[in-house]
Amino acid sequence: MSKQDYLQRIRGHYETDFPMVSLEPECARQLVEQAAQYAHGLGFAPHPDYKKAARVFGGLNAGRCGRHFIFGREGKPFYCRGPRETEEQARRIVWQLERRCGTGNYHYVVALGDAQQISRIWD
Repeated sequence: MSKQDYLQRIRGHYETDFPMVSLEPECARQLVEQAAQYAHGLGFAPHPDYKKAARVFGGLNAGRCGRHFIFGREGKPFYCRGPRETEEQARRIVWQLERRCGTGNYHYVVALGDAQQISRIWD
């Protein structure tokens, strides 16, 4: 896939559905920390490298951010299967949402098929 094709088909799609905005560094830290807390409330642990990766924020004070972040979609948790997640991983995530939130209280998009074929598009 060419860079131009990526920009038009992939990035353009996500920017339409999930608009990107600029953030002050303190707000970026707050966003990441609150997203981790939100996921924890749904029963999902952060990636094992989360603490190590969070060091990029250094001494930034998330409390200095005046923005309010809302997670999910239309007031409910939202999961979209990633290109490198297996069907089994996707099933476990949806099962966890079902268990934690109850039927009809979350949204998800799960493409069926071989995730390896899908992930090659971005490799």
